[in-house]
Amino acid sequence: MRAIVPPLLVASTLSCLSPTTASERLVQRNQAALTRLEPGMPRSEVEDTMESALYFLREGGNRRRVRVPNPYRENAFERSDGSRAELLFYYTDKVGNDGVVTEDELTPLALEEGRLVGWGWPFVEKRYGQDALAQAAMASLQDEIDAEKSRSGGGGGDPMSAEMREAIGRANRLILLRSLSAF
Repeated sequence: MRAIVPPLLVASTLSCLSPTTASERLVQRNQAALTRLEPGMPRSEVEDTMESALYFLREGGNRRRVRVPNPYRENAFERSDGSRAELLFYYTDKVGNDGVVTEDELTPLALEEGRLVGWGWPFVEKRYGQDALAQAAMASLQDEIDAEKSRSGGGGGDPMSAEMREAIGRANRLILLRSLSAF
């Protein structure tokens, strides 16, 4: 005798699976794209290869849509020689199913003079050092604070949104990494 599963039960079960599947697909897409990168590529070609876009994923049991830009974040900073470097951070590793993207789930791509020079945390740390990473994190934090202020009209509401808490967490992790590397 066959069991008949009501369509509503199947649909609700599939919707619970789709949040993980959607974010895992984005992670897999970005991981595959990393293998096609080559040093010297111009930024436009890097973005085409990485399929830079804005994605909306369903996260968690609450089935809310989460905006995930690809690259997830960008930072630019001035190097000690006066040249400008850019870091594009792509979502390439899913660590948990908490709906929060953290530093350990991102892969940085480094560009100088508009061209790709390398990628990955070891490359970035070796080339730019922890100071540049902390500077980039603080710039990102300031951007997010400014965006939060404009969203809230400069006051009122929750002064610490989830995005701000996440940005502060990223900056603190980078500062902690820097202090640990000094030993």
